[in-house]
Amino acid sequence: MDGYYQNEQRQKIAAARKKNIKGTLIVVALAVVAFFAFQFFTSGRGDIRTVRDTVHQPTNMTFGEILEGYCTRTSWERFTSAEFMSVVEFTGRTRSGDDVIIQFSDRFGLDDGRWNITYMRINGRSASTGEIANWFMNAAHHAR
Repeated sequence: MDGYYQNEQRQKIAAARKKNIKGTLIVVALAVVAFFAFQFFTSGRGDIRTVRDTVHQPTNMTFGEILEGYCTRTSWERFTSAEFMSVVEFTGRTRSGDDVIIQFSDRFGLDDGRWNITYMRINGRSASTGEIANWFMNAAHHAR
């Protein structure tokens, strides 16, 4: 049978172990949160660069060359859609004064480096597939 002081010592040791375990769990949880926050806030930079460097096949110019050459007030932004697709959005104003928004997606979350134009709006109106193709050919011509 243990005496009073031995029992008290065991309780202190047990309490210290619980405190150490809680502290360790908190540190691990904070590290996991920091890792995912870093991934979330930095992952889009590579996507934007990839889209800008993707060659628009009919013109053999990159999307970045075409859009930056034909538009002013340009911006590139990356976000994740409600369907968990990575989306890169370009906004700008053409030389003729049209406001454009173009969205590129990563083909439904497939991480194969292929980005497609999935949406384009010109002056608040959605463009059809044919209009998008013609617009890019015209923009490439003026961007050279």
